[in-house]
Formats: sequence, C-alpha cells, structure tokens
Amino acid sequence: MSKKFQLKISQALDKLGKLDKDIKEAVKFYGYPEERKMPASFETLTRIIIGQQISRKVAEAIWTRLKEENLTITRNIISSNPEKLMRVGLSRRKSEYIIGIAKATTEGKLNFDELTKKKWGKNKRTAYFL
Repeated sequence: MSKKFQLKISQALDKLGKLDKDIKEAVKFYGYPEERKMPASFETLTRIIIGQQISRKVAEAIWTRLKEENLTITRNIISSNPEKLMRVGLSRRKSEYIIGIAKATTEGKLNFDELTKKKWGKNKRTAYFL
C-alpha cells in the first residue's frame, strides 16, 4: 500500500469516524482498507468490463473460465469471436468490446503506457480510471 494512499484513507476515515460511530467501530474492527490499484493494462480493462453490472463472484468465475480457455492474451482474443467468449459467460456486447480493445492494443491504437502519462482534466476533482 502506498504511503500517500494510506495517509489519505486514514485521514478521511478518521474524520468520518468522528461524525459516525459505526464508521469508527468498523475501522477499529476491520482496520483501514488496502489499496486496490491495478496496473494500466489490457488485462485490467478487460476485468473492468467483465465486472460491470454483475457480482464480483460471477465476474471472478468468468475471468477464471477465460484463463482456462487461454483467452486473456490479446492475440488469442483477436483470433476468437464473440460466440466463443459468450460460452464462458460474457454478453455479446462485452465480448465485442473486449475483442475490439484487443485489436486496438495489438494495432498500436490503444497504448496503456501512453494513457498513464496523459494529463487528465484541469483539477483534482476530474475523475478518470487510469
């Protein structure tokens, strides 16, 4: 866990704990949450897409099946089709998105390293996922 994250989360939860005793008790019992930062990569974006609007348990099951079918590598996904991805539990639309992202990545149209270097927004309140 990064020190910056640890400091921010502890300060925020301590402040909330002063306002809400349940939060204070939860922090006392469970401690501060760990940072869940993921690298900017094809795998991360694929996992985000898989997890949209479904439970974490179902998303993990789908991800496990994709790994078993060796469908977490861009070159294998590109040579696949939506129907094959649908057989492991993905919707047609999610399958199409993942195939499109795999193609864009291998063609150099989507570069995750460049995305992490890009300046996003004008102030701290601008939200971004990478």
